[in-house]
Amino acid sequence: MAPPWHFWPMTLFTLAWTAGAAADYLMTQYAYAPYTALFTEDQVAYFTTLPASFAAPWAIGAFAGVLGAVMVAGRLSAAPVLLAIAAVAMVYAALWLTVLSDPPMRAVAGLAGDVIVSAGAVVSVLVRHYARVQHQRGVF
Repeated sequence: MAPPWHFWPMTLFTLAWTAGAAADYLMTQYAYAPYTALFTEDQVAYFTTLPASFAAPWAIGAFAGVLGAVMVAGRLSAAPVLLAIAAVAMVYAALWLTVLSDPPMRAVAGLAGDVIVSAGAVVSVLVRHYARVQHQRGVF
């Protein structure tokens, strides 16, 4: 089946979104100075000392998302599965940062941090839903 008109714009958005998530993960984990210079000292300390119980799902979400996005671009049927893994991991990461962590992210990043992380989780879920629907319609 030929892809609908919105397939390639959504695919490009998904590729860009997930690449941004992976870049954020890598630059934060490796404390890349030009990136961490954008944050306060408290924010850098917070994000570079997060426990593995958060860092692992964050990495899984970011890199499963990239792989899923590449698979969407290649119109491979496993894409919705990888994007589901990414979405679950990103929702967990958002919940961990906003509810489970002590101190919560809001203590160092304010309400804006909660909104950004929560929006990222919602976008991940919506991207997975889009891929699933396109797969069910026979686009890939």
